[in-house]
Amino acid sequence: MKVKFTSFYILVITFLCSFFLSENVQAQEINKAYVDSILLIASTNNFKTKEDVIGTLCKNIRMYDSQKVSALYSYLDSINQDKEIKVLFYKYWGTVLSRTGEVEKSNKIRYRGLALAKELEITYLQFDYNRSLAMINIIKVKPDSASFYINEAEEIIKRNPKQLNHVLWDVYNIKASVQRILGNTERQGEWLEKTWTEIDKDSLHSSRGFILTIITDYYRSKTSNYERQSFFTELLVDY
Repeated sequence: MKVKFTSFYILVITFLCSFFLSENVQAQEINKAYVDSILLIASTNNFKTKEDVIGTLCKNIRMYDSQKVSALYSYLDSINQDKEIKVLFYKYWGTVLSRTGEVEKSNKIRYRGLALAKELEITYLQFDYNRSLAMINIIKVKPDSASFYINEAEEIIKRNPKQLNHVLWDVYNIKASVQRILGNTERQGEWLEKTWTEIDKDSLHSSRGFILTIITDYYRSKTSNYERQSFFTELLVDY
């Protein structure tokens, strides 16, 4: 009997998730009542389901203007005490705050997220938060702080290569940005070349075109290395 009840419970939760989180739900207004419903679903499930539910919620509310989205996140933060849920949506909230110009508040939310990721020992989120803090410090033109966080992110990859080696290119690209801010053109190029080495391991990598554009522009505008400029230009044209 217990097995039947468990199966029924899972079926109900699955149905509710599919109903509330369907792409079609975007047609209805996402307000505090909607957030309450999603929170109820997420809080009664394991971390993987929470991740899926909160991720889809954050995706669905992106259709609203940033001020309303931020207000919904603030509401979610005020009514939720589940640390696993907080560590999941803080990264989305931090991004929204950056878009609305609330950089310092964005920093605080990301710091909280990083602290929770460490407390909960969630490796990939520790990487994500360190990376995002590095990026926001690049935006703020604070290369020392950016270096600190991206070095932390790289150390996490080194300790977890099987899980995170696929994002090593991102670390190298951010290190190139740090060198750009510092005016170290040669070092910038070295990190961009390392970025490409990682990206080129996967011919179908979704960021391949993005990185090719950055590197081509670097060789076109910052150096006289026409051989490398021609090499990357051809790759970009063929992409």
